Amino acid sequence: MTGLRLAAIGDPDAAADLLRSSADRTGAMGMPALAAQTRLELAELAIGDDERREIVVSCHQIFQQAGAVLWLDRCRRLARSAGLTLGSSRRTGPLTKRETQVVELVGEGLTNADIAARLFLSERTVEAHLRHSYARLGLTTRVALARWAAENIAE
Repeated sequence: MTGLRLAAIGDPDAAADLLRSSADRTGAMGMPALAAQTRLELAELAIGDDERREIVVSCHQIFQQAGAVLWLDRCRRLARSAGLTLGSSRRTGPLTKRETQVVELVGEGLTNADIAARLFLSERTVEAHLRHSYARLGLTTRVALARWAAENIAE
């Protein structure tokens, strides 16, 4: 927070140094998603293009792995504004990215309500993604879908 305050009062160099240090310490404590959030804040400051690109790419990967959808969207917006392409194709295999996220969470044993809460969706939207996933994959049971997720969705 102090780094963001320094940026707000017009000391971007001190803010960038503090955010870098904070992200490094947070990452060293085993909190990669929180460290990535801090680095993304850093990337939104007026820093060099090379550093911004490096931060955006690494944060994108961490947010994807963590399922941090809102931070992932923020990262993609920053990438677009910086002229970067993150390989955000709509589909991952036979499923859309959102369907893949839902199926992955089914594979982890989450209920539709838990999936909806995790992805900030309604339960009806989760049900629709599941219907589409079953149809695209030719599966009929949740167990078969969870098995497919375990075999086909990279950790």
